[in-house]
Amino acid sequence: MKKVLKVVYRIEDVLVFLTVVAMVLVVCWSVLCRRVFMIPFLVGEELSRYLMIWGVFIGIAIGVRRKSHVGIRALVDVLPIGSQRVVDIIQLVITTVMYVVFGIVAFGMILKFMKTGQTSTMLRLPMSFVYTILPIGFWLSAIHSVQEIIQYVRDMRAPKEQEAAQ
Repeated sequence: MKKVLKVVYRIEDVLVFLTVVAMVLVVCWSVLCRRVFMIPFLVGEELSRYLMIWGVFIGIAIGVRRKSHVGIRALVDVLPIGSQRVVDIIQLVITTVMYVVFGIVAFGMILKFMKTGQTSTMLRLPMSFVYTILPIGFWLSAIHSVQEIIQYVRDMRAPKEQEAAQ
C-alpha cells in the first residue's frame, strides 16, 4: 500500500509541476503573440484557465497530504489536551466527509456534461474532461485526510502503549 501511495504522491507532484509550467508558458506565449507578433493567440486564455483548474485541484490534495492548509487554532489551543484531540478528530472527520461529498457532486456534474456533450469554446474540449479533475482532487484529498486520521489515532495510542510497557 505504501508503494502505491508513493506513486500517487509522485504523480500528484509531477502533475502540479507540469500544469504550472504549462500555464506559465501559455500565458507568456499569449503575451508574446499579442505584444510582439501582433497576432492573437486565441486559445491561450482558455487553456491557461483549464490548466489553473487542474493545478489548483491537484494542489488541494497535495496541501492536505502535507498538512499545509491554513487553520485557525486559537479556540482549540485553549482547551485541555484531551478536548483538543477530540476536536481535531471531529474536524478531520468532517473535512473528510466534505471531500467525499464534493467529489460525488463533482462526479454528478461530469455525468451531466457527458449527457449534454458540452465542449469548451475555443479548444472544443469536452467539458466532462476539463472538470474530471474536480472529483479526482476531492477524492485524493479525502484519501490523504483518512491517512491523517489514521496517523493521528496511532499517535494518540502510542503514549498509552509506552506507559503500559513500562
